[in-house]
Amino acid sequence: MPLVSPADCELATPPVDPALHALTFPRYRPLLDQASRDTIILVARVPFRSIGLALVTLPPDRSEAKLMSIAVDADYRRRGVATALLTRLADELRALGVPRMHGIFRTGTPSTEAIESLLATCAWSPPRDRLWLFKAHLQSVEGEWLYLDPPKGCRFFPWRELTSSQRQQVEALGLDDIETPFYEEAIVEPANSVGLVRGDDEVVGWMVTHRVMPDMIRYSRLWLHPSLRGQAAGQAVLGRALLWHRDLLADQAVWGVWNVAVDNQAMLKLQEARLSTWLVSAERSRGSVLELGTAPAAHRVG
Repeated sequence: MPLVSPADCELATPPVDPALHALTFPRYRPLLDQASRDTIILVARVPFRSIGLALVTLPPDRSEAKLMSIAVDADYRRRGVATALLTRLADELRALGVPRMHGIFRTGTPSTEAIESLLATCAWSPPRDRLWLFKAHLQSVEGEWLYLDPPKGCRFFPWRELTSSQRQQVEALGLDDIETPFYEEAIVEPANSVGLVRGDDEVVGWMVTHRVMPDMIRYSRLWLHPSLRGQAAGQAVLGRALLWHRDLLADQAVWGVWNVAVDNQAMLKLQEARLSTWLVSAERSRGSVLELGTAPAAHRVG
């Protein structure tokens, strides 16, 4: 018999009990302390104790909920708590008229099997691979390709030297969240984020990196102007960022991580040819969706 039912899961209002912070990822913990119409916090309780937490975010148009995290205290796992949390979440979202909820998880972790079993139990779609997640030891990365020259008429520059006029030029490109270099700017790594400029001032590429942990650099945003694609320019920009990483950061940040879409065969071939020697892990990010339908009109909220 399950330890708790969906009725034992309660909506929580920030700020929550600090003890619950341990049940989500560090980057999401601020959401537990900031009241927002775009966040749902659900807590599973037994007498005198909170034992599980689910965290969901919603876009303004309520088109799709994102399951940010779900976790259960180690002493209460495999007793139906996570199932109760997901069931109650689905009920709450239907009441709001949200048509679906999606979640993302990674393979290669101790919880992967439990997550996939939970999603199947709760009628989520079969998980699909989204990204390859690579981790490499870059303290001694080497190869002639690291020293490739920039394309003719172009030069590299440290991204931290981007001028205000150049920033406006890049913003005018209208790039989406996947391509824009202006992402998580508070943790951009200034030492090895690379820009590519053509002529005097035209920004035509970049490799923007982020210091996600004291000893780890994430290679986040590689972009080239369409006129430069297919000319090894991407290798040159990436190579320069890796070179600066090795020469300027390797004594403090030995690890590099990056993601590649599972259908990006060109990039997968590049990393296999150029970086496989230094890889220490290759995992996958998988995604799943729960189609919610809608609640009866009389029960919809907002």
